[in-house]
Amino acid sequence: MNKEIKSECKYIRTKSAYIPNIEDPEGWRKNDSSTRQYWCVKTMGVVGPDNKLTEPEECQPDRKCFIREF
Repeated sequence: MNKEIKSECKYIRTKSAYIPNIEDPEGWRKNDSSTRQYWCVKTMGVVGPDNKLTEPEECQPDRKCFIREF
């Protein structure tokens, strides 16, 4: 069973973000792909500006680099 993990940080991305599902355009934010790889668009790498991993469960409001997308 996959647990849905969301991040509202505007800098987190995965390849699925660029191929949206019309029925679920925010579906890429779900933790449901075995091949998912996240990166920070601010650093263009797997770590954010604070040198912590770019993962939905890590990219939360308690990080200094977090900026809410919504």
